[in-house]
Amino acid sequence: MKKTKIYDISRLQNAIGNNKSYLAEIIGLFINQVPEGISKIEKAIVNKNWEAMHHEVHRMKSTFALFGMNEQREQLIQMEVHISKKNNLKEITNLINKVSEKVNFAIEGLKKEKL
Repeated sequence: MKKTKIYDISRLQNAIGNNKSYLAEIIGLFINQVPEGISKIEKAIVNKNWEAMHHEVHRMKSTFALFGMNEQREQLIQMEVHISKKNNLKEITNLINKVSEKVNFAIEGLKKEKL
């Protein structure tokens, strides 16, 4: 069974005028920075650092929108609701784990993109 892409870079391509070198640079930033952001969120969860959680979650939402990862963006929005209320760390943890799993899958695909 063939895996389907969970991202869509067409919006990104349109936004940058299909500049392949710039697209490769942005994809590289996603590959390097999104996992770092997830790690920061996981650390903030352990430390119950609501401000750090909010900062990273908010920062990542636009990245997921740009890469057409709408389900993961919605999960980040759900996290923001819990973070704003400073409750439900278990659900925040569940959501970031789901996001992380899909990010790893997306990174696999992005590394194989023919630019």
